[in-house]
Amino acid sequence: MKKDFFTSAEIIPPPSKDGVPDWAERRIEKLSGYFDSFNIVTKPKRIDSIDFFPYVNQFRPATVHYAVGEKEPEEVMDDFHKAQELGVEHMLIIGGDLPEDQRKRKIFASDAIKIAKDNAHKFSIGAALNQYPDDPKFELKRLADKIEAGTDYIFLQPTFDIESTQDFLNWAKILLYEQNLNMPPVVDGLIVFDYEFGDGGLERVKSFGIKVIPETEKEVLEKGNNLTSCTSLYESIGSNGKYDVEKLGVYFIPFSWKQYRTLDKISGELSKIKATLFQRGDLYTSPACLSPSRGRSES
Repeated sequence: MKKDFFTSAEIIPPPSKDGVPDWAERRIEKLSGYFDSFNIVTKPKRIDSIDFFPYVNQFRPATVHYAVGEKEPEEVMDDFHKAQELGVEHMLIIGGDLPEDQRKRKIFASDAIKIAKDNAHKFSIGAALNQYPDDPKFELKRLADKIEAGTDYIFLQPTFDIESTQDFLNWAKILLYEQNLNMPPVVDGLIVFDYEFGDGGLERVKSFGIKVIPETEKEVLEKGNNLTSCTSLYESIGSNGKYDVEKLGVYFIPFSWKQYRTLDKISGELSKIKATLFQRGDLYTSPACLSPSRGRSES
């Protein structure tokens, strides 16, 4: 049976002091020929993801990443109103990092999700899930809070190992069901390491607490990139039936504007794999498949 499945590329906004340079729009336009949608990340000293949305969405549907950080509920509500006025339809709401001197977060991601839902914002809302957590029970509790608040779908941390991701998701689905909650559809992340265009980001990824499996490290150190395993993971995620959850697609994560040239290198192979999966009847691409679907069980 065919299913919705999309590919997305994560877009890093340019530095805020530069405005939106012509080269940024040209790069996004070129990538739009390979990917079904984009994810606009939020980063310090970069153009705000909501403000950058119109420049990206003109080429492909865009999901805006929104970090709650130390914001007050009123600030979050104002940001959501602004996003809605700009035409944002898809939003990934995360807690975001806080400075060390910040004593306490004002609200959490689940609170922001509830604000969006309670105020009739018409976003489809994604939430983040770490499938390699140090404390699985705590991660599951946070996921349950986000689902109860109204999360429509889940973005995973970068996937390096299908088996461990599968085991965690299946375990989480069972425990959520015991709480009368359904596991929302998931989107896998795939990090592209490539040292041809500067720092491939391997050490930086590990410094963020993301667990890179030894096989990927070895591939990067020996070849300078992980393009082979990335394309293999993409095909596996798109075609295997091992996940006992609904999969919406994958998003590819570069680490700088230089690294977007790596996506150019990998995109041809991705197009071939997508065509093979389509012809085999495993999937069809639906760029608009991030539509709201409630996570609460009806049982």
